[in-house]
Amino acid sequence: MRPVNLLPERYRPAKSSGKRSGSAYVLLGVLGALLLVVFFFVHTSNQVTDRNQQAAAAQAEAQQAEARAGTLGAYGDFKAAKETRTQSVGSIANGRFDWERFLRELARVLPAEVSLSGAEASAAGETEDAGAAGAVAGPSATLKGCAVSHPDVATLMVRLRQMDRVTDVNLTESAKGSDGGGAGQAAAGGAGGGCGTLVTFDVKVSFDPAPPAPQVAGVAGVPASLGGGQ
Repeated sequence: MRPVNLLPERYRPAKSSGKRSGSAYVLLGVLGALLLVVFFFVHTSNQVTDRNQQAAAAQAEAQQAEARAGTLGAYGDFKAAKETRTQSVGSIANGRFDWERFLRELARVLPAEVSLSGAEASAAGETEDAGAAGAVAGPSATLKGCAVSHPDVATLMVRLRQMDRVTDVNLTESAKGSDGGGAGQAAAGGAGGGCGTLVTFDVKVSFDPAPPAPQVAGVAGVPASLGGGQ
């Protein structure tokens, strides 16, 4: 006989009809997709947070490095100032001229028949004429005075050329005076400024712009008669 279920329909156990068999898989797929979205969102948020922290750390390091550089900048400025001053002092030392030695030598080579009425000197040099392509000469001195005769002026120029570091001696003027007077006016010309019948001269002395080389043992230097040590 066929069994008969006497329980009411609402109390009977549910049976699958097979009509909604794919709905559970759809639900699982939706839940999986949501889970992936949540996972990627959390992962992206974590990456953004890490990048922000790294950027903040890099910015803090940059600020510290900038502050450190500002602290050390004073030392860099001091070093630059020191180098500039050293170069300036070296340039001045290399460009100086021993005028005291020049005057000592001049007093020794000046002939008795010659007197000076004026002297001008320049250690910086002068720009030569256009034919020299604007070259800068070395130190120079201009000597003015009186001499008994023109040969005395020539003797003075020869002696000037023997002085230390002298490269050239040029005669700018040598003229015979017409006023009355005698040979003794050579000494008085320096004080009064006029040479009378004596010869008035103007001589330019040029010097080597390079400083003198250090004295080497066994090498002859400037004679003592010209202010040297030998």
